[in-house]
Amino acid sequence: MRSAARNVLLTAPCLSQVSGIDLSEETPVGHGRIVCFSVYCGPDVDFTGDGTKKCLWVDVLKGGQAVLDVFKPYLEDASIQKVRECWLLCQPSH
Repeated sequence: MRSAARNVLLTAPCLSQVSGIDLSEETPVGHGRIVCFSVYCGPDVDFTGDGTKKCLWVDVLKGGQAVLDVFKPYLEDASIQKVRECWLLCQPSH
């Protein structure tokens, strides 16, 4: 992704939250369910065009796979540099 203001290549941090993973048995890669994710590309990138949205936050719980399918080309595009971080939403044990 390029910044329109400076026309430089950007690396976008992508943060996701997942649930449904037993960390004693598996890793987050390819397991669990994505709850939400966010993308921040720096202060020069605006997701609305009017300067009001610097971070994209996507709620996957409400839209499920259909929402992920909209973002799939971006998320899978290896030409767009991304740093991925995953947070786990742990289920309390009773």
